[in-house]
Amino acid sequence: MKENLSHKVLVIEDHRDMQSILKRFLEERAYQVITADNAEIGLEKYEEIQPDIILMDIMLPGMSGLEATKIIRQKYRDKAYTPIIMLTAKNKTDDIVEGLDIGADDYVVKPFNFEELSARITSALRIKKLNDLLVRQSHDLEAANLKIISLNENLVDKN
Repeated sequence: MKENLSHKVLVIEDHRDMQSILKRFLEERAYQVITADNAEIGLEKYEEIQPDIILMDIMLPGMSGLEATKIIRQKYRDKAYTPIIMLTAKNKTDDIVEGLDIGADDYVVKPFNFEELSARITSALRIKKLNDLLVRQSHDLEAANLKIISLNENLVDKN
């Protein structure tokens, strides 16, 4: 459980009871939990805290969770990848496909099993960790290639 202490979870949920239940459930599993009542506040907190994962309702007052997901995927595409799990009562196939097509990584229908949600969060964080490692290795490889090019240019100049 202690390894979760470094993971920040942003919960964007307008129903106070569900928000409170999710917060307590996640904190019991040693996650740092930040909450937002709507998508606009959620986007502000996303920018401010850069969470490791987002749990977001689709049906929110004002901007929908789908709109917020679209903004995150477009506006912040150059930042570290943040998995988004949609939590919603919308259970039609069209709704699920739309959520995933817009950029959600997973889609959990309410009411849900909390242990299943926990497993999905763990899975999403495992994929994020691998993605972050791949990005780091890509940057390292790019730096090494630039160094090789520079060394080759020096050799050519000396010859």
